[in-house]
Amino acid sequence: MIVSALIHDQFHHAEHWHEVERLIDEAIDQASPGSVDSPLPPGEVAQFYCADHPWTDDIIEWAPDNFLQLASNPPAGYGALTWIGFRGETTMETFVSFGRNAPLANPPRLVIDPAYPRDHDAHSAIPLEQARRAVREFCRTNGARPESVTWVRGDLTGAILQPLPGIAA
Repeated sequence: MIVSALIHDQFHHAEHWHEVERLIDEAIDQASPGSVDSPLPPGEVAQFYCADHPWTDDIIEWAPDNFLQLASNPPAGYGALTWIGFRGETTMETFVSFGRNAPLANPPRLVIDPAYPRDHDAHSAIPLEQARRAVREFCRTNGARPESVTWVRGDLTGAILQPLPGIAA
């Protein structure tokens, strides 16, 4: 298995676990969270893919069945995750992390789409160490959705598309 990671807008590939760990640490610890006071600069995201061969977005003949996107805000100590994958052969699903103890009063900036820019819903914030464990789990399980995180249905705008677990409507 090869882990391909898009970090700081560059693809990196790792076959050995110590190389994967280095990529995960760089994505989490060296991320630019963006401006807190304005939409620009938006910050950055990292994406992780698992496949039998190295993958980049220049390859159009095939793509991994799923990927994990990470937004990291090291100064705030929080991150947010987006997992996109297939259920069966045709149904693509998107899930976002759900932080049971997310800092809702003063949410950290966690970008989901730097191009627009769009941020995650504040409920998606999880501690960075939990995000680190989840990215490791994703890489160890060939891209399966990590079980170390509570997930809710979401989309690539950062919206949460289901009632939140344990929160009355």
